[in-house]
Amino acid sequence: MSRQVLNWLPATAVALLIFLLSHQSEPPGSVVTEFLSDWILHFAAYGVLGGCLVWGATDGLRRHLTGKAALLILLAAMLYGVSDEWHQSWIPGRTASAGDWLADALGASASILSWLFCQDSLLRLMKGRRD
Repeated sequence: MSRQVLNWLPATAVALLIFLLSHQSEPPGSVVTEFLSDWILHFAAYGVLGGCLVWGATDGLRRHLTGKAALLILLAAMLYGVSDEWHQSWIPGRTASAGDWLADALGASASILSWLFCQDSLLRLMKGRRD
């Protein structure tokens, strides 16, 4: 399997995990929401998804992420969030929520923008370690 394909596996795995958790009437983490806001969990899950999308788009953090690529993967994460909320609306005991989608979008935005703004320093640091 090529490295390019392998670089997209983490994003695929996270998206699959989000789907599987969304498909349950009472996901395993529902006990956690008694202590943490559901929005924090959405923010974190989509932050990880955004980071995995960055990983795939940058060939495992070997290349720069362009503004256009950042926008495209952010849109992909946001559309996946919309589809996730729509999917939940069909599951007994679950509902779709604009607030959850907003937390999804903010989580993905945070991780994607963090890489976009810090990548020059981080790539220089990583290049020094590879040499």
